Amino acid sequence: MKNCKTNINESLLNIISPTILKFKDKGIEIGENLAKCYIISKYPSRLENGWLGKISNVQGTIMLSEFIPQSEGILVSAFSKDITENKIRAISERDNYRRIQAERRV
Repeated sequence: MKNCKTNINESLLNIISPTILKFKDKGIEIGENLAKCYIISKYPSRLENGWLGKISNVQGTIMLSEFIPQSEGILVSAFSKDITENKIRAISERDNYRRIQAERRV
């Protein structure tokens, strides 16, 4: 019975695992497919609705979206740092357009 179970497990692994896995500069070859991984870690403070759909609706794309919540202290610290940096930009910027952008971000 043990041999039968081992054969089933090996058969299952052969079905679900790729026959070729090559790491390349532009991605990973998995069998006949080329896979790429993109990580979005920063994005503008204002985004239009459905902005991620433009990425996920590309033909042949399989997408996994994961939100990793942060503690309140980390977020408050990040916001505080961003506000301080934009206040400095708003005060020191000579170009009116960039100064106004920094003021809006504050």
